[in-house]
Amino acid sequence: GSKSLRLIYRSTRDGPSFDDFLRCVGDTKGLVFLIRKDDYVFGAFVGTGLYLPAVPEDYRVYWSGETWHFSLAGHFSNATKIPVDERRRYIEVAGRKASGVGANVVVGGRLWLRHGGPD
Repeated sequence: GSKSLRLIYRSTRDGPSFDDFLRCVGDTKGLVFLIRKDDYVFGAFVGTGLYLPAVPEDYRVYWSGETWHFSLAGHFSNATKIPVDERRRYIEVAGRKASGVGANVVVGGRLWLRHGGPD
């Protein structure tokens, strides 16, 4: 069957903070992260949702079986799916008050979202 995409978060519309992001994502599963930077359009797919750690100052790492990266423009001449090695199919999610993690969300070890830590 066909799948459709629905925009659930856009920083310029929904707010730039990690709390804004989490509020919009909620418990959605089958997430596509799409980033546009200059002439580049790229991102990742995560089959699971985002699961926060029990302690807000901590972070959580868990395996996400269906995970891959992609490039839609700027890196290759055509849209390209970039497989993630099975050992890297994990997601790291920072707690709302975590510091020193490096990013709020890391997908497959390579895509860091909100690099730089908490708000």
